[in-house]
Amino acid sequence: MVGVIVINIVCIICVFWVFFDATSNNIGSYVVRDGVRKGCRRGIHPVVWAELSIFILPFIWYLINRKSLLIAAEEYPVKTDKSVSFIILLLLVSGWLLYRYKDYLFY
Repeated sequence: MVGVIVINIVCIICVFWVFFDATSNNIGSYVVRDGVRKGCRRGIHPVVWAELSIFILPFIWYLINRKSLLIAAEEYPVKTDKSVSFIILLLLVSGWLLYRYKDYLFY
């Protein structure tokens, strides 16, 4: 039981680190301004990056591709509303934790 709790804490730390890293470096969805693909949405919103990081493999993929994401963010910076996105992320993580521990919380 203690091992599961530690793994969940590590996953939650990964989620919020990815969220704050992506928002502080302007990584996220952006719109290509020039060329044939004008208006095409590319990238992933910071909340989605963070929520996918609950599973360890997307977190590792984010770390591996972080440099290319930072380069793309320099060319197409994204301003994310941290307060609304944080609330959404907090609700998603809280719902995940409630579902994960429903047997212990609700007899």
